[in-house]
Amino acid sequence: MISYDSLPVGVVTLAERFGHQGFQPQGYNAMVAYVRTAGAFERVHCISHEIRDGGVRMLAPAAR
Repeated sequence: MISYDSLPVGVVTLAERFGHQGFQPQGYNAMVAYVRTAGAFERVHCISHEIRDGGVRMLAPAAR
């Protein structure tokens, strides 16, 4: 593990923010863009190329 972070991009948060728009192409693309900017992994660890190559595993535990 190189890092961890708590991101505001859980299912409920995204559903509240994007609603039914998240099921439409434009809304889905907006949601993906939001998730990409929600964390600092790229800025800190420059992992985009690792993600593209399949070398990154991310864990998203459910909140209690």
